[in-house]
Amino acid sequence: MPNAQTIADGFRSYYNFVRPHQALDGKTPTEAAKINLKLGNNKWMSLLERAVTGTTRQRIT
Repeated sequence: MPNAQTIADGFRSYYNFVRPHQALDGKTPTEAAKINLKLGNNKWMSLLERAVTGTTRQRIT
């Protein structure tokens, strides 16, 4: 079961990399940097699953 730190880390990742930003004309930072995180449709759930299962160091292309 995930602890509070795991959830906080997942949210910070979501906020910093996946959430659209007004300063980037509605793009996410990963879109602006042309990075594909391969998160699927539910980006928040995918980040949480990676954090809980320890697959956060997956290769990013």
